[in-house]
Amino acid sequence: YSYLSKLVKICVQKKKTGMSPSDKIDRIVTNRWLALPIFAVVMTLVYYISWTTVGTIVTDFTNDTLFGEWISPAVESFLTGIGTADWVVGLVVEGIVGGVGAVLGFVPQMLV
Repeated sequence: YSYLSKLVKICVQKKKTGMSPSDKIDRIVTNRWLALPIFAVVMTLVYYISWTTVGTIVTDFTNDTLFGEWISPAVESFLTGIGTADWVVGLVVEGIVGGVGAVLGFVPQMLV
């Protein structure tokens, strides 16, 4: 191993470089005093974006348009068209489709 170690030292020349951009960022965001304030700011921005801008737009579309105007009326007209009892139509449209729509309405906010 000593022979190979000497040979590698002779043959391989490593360039000494400064800090990479990633190292510079790490030095700032993992700083003893700045880490928690930076974390709080980033988490506040994530919360703001997901609940007031992009997340709200997509959630409103999912709840109001997708499940409110497209899926529920289509399922209701299909079930009524095949002669399903009114209580089954109510169960499926208002209970199952409405419940699934309410849960899936939060998925866009979680994805953001």
